[in-house]
Amino acid sequence: MDWIQENHAKIEKDALDHNDWNELGDIHAFLQVFHQISVRQGRENTLDEVLSHMGILHHHFTRTKNRAFSGPRFYARFHVAWLKFEKYYQLTEQAPVYVAGILLHPALRKSYLSEQWKRNPAWVSNAVKAVRKIWSTEYKIYQIPDKQQEKGQELDEFDRWRQNVYSTASEVKDEFDRFIYGSQVGIGQQTALQWWLEPTQRENFPLLCRMAIDIFCIPPMSTEAERIFSGARRQVTWDRSSMSAKMVEAYRYAEWISVTWRYVIAEALDRLPDSS
Repeated sequence: MDWIQENHAKIEKDALDHNDWNELGDIHAFLQVFHQISVRQGRENTLDEVLSHMGILHHHFTRTKNRAFSGPRFYARFHVAWLKFEKYYQLTEQAPVYVAGILLHPALRKSYLSEQWKRNPAWVSNAVKAVRKIWSTEYKIYQIPDKQQEKGQELDEFDRWRQNVYSTASEVKDEFDRFIYGSQVGIGQQTALQWWLEPTQRENFPLLCRMAIDIFCIPPMSTEAERIFSGARRQVTWDRSSMSAKMVEAYRYAEWISVTWRYVIAEALDRLPDSS
C-alpha cells in the first residue's frame, strides 16, 4: 500500500478505480455461466444438452439485459454478444435434430419445450411439426415383423383377429405422440441413449427407439469428426499415393462411424443375457 501511494503519479493512468472494479465484477458474473456450461460438456455430451444449454444462456442474457450496468462500455459489449448469440440460437430451427433431442429425452419431452417457450407457442408447434416429419417419413414407415412370423409360425384365426384388434388400437395414437405427450421420467445418472437401449423401451417403442438411438448417436459438436477427417493426409502415405479420393473418403467415414457406434455397441452388449 505504501508503494502504491509513493508511486501513484506514475501508475495513475493504469490504476483501477472503483468504477473499473465494478465493471470487472459485472464481466466476471456474466461470464461465469458460460464457464460452468463449458466444463460440463464432455465426450458424452448429447444433442438434448445443446438446446437446453442454449436455453439457459438465453435466460441468462435476458436477465442480464434488464439489469443496470456499471458502465456504457459493458453494455455495448453485451449487446454485441447478444446479437451473436441470437444468430446461432435462431439457426437451431434449421436443424430439427436439436429439438428431437429434447422431445425424445425421457426426462424432458414436449413439456420442457412448452415451459421454456411458453411466450412463443408457435415455436413449440413448429418444432414438433418438424420432428414429426422426420418420424413419419424416415421411421414410422418401417414394418415390425411379428415374433411368430419371425419364427416361421403361421397365424391361426384367433391370432390374426387378436393382431388386427391390437394393431388397430395402437394406431389411435402412434409411438411418437404417445411418447412426447407422456409423463416425464427421471433417469438419474443415465444418458438418454442408455435409457433407450434398454430392452423395455425397445418393446414399448420399437420404431421410435430406432429414431431415438439415431438421434442421440449424432455428435453434438464437430470436433470429433474434424479430428478424424483431418487425419486423411496421414492415410495417404508415399507407398499408397495411388489411392483415389473416394477410397480415402470411405476409409475416414468408416473410422468415424466406428467411433460413433463403439459406445452404442458396448452398451448393447452389456445388456445381453448371460449365456452361462
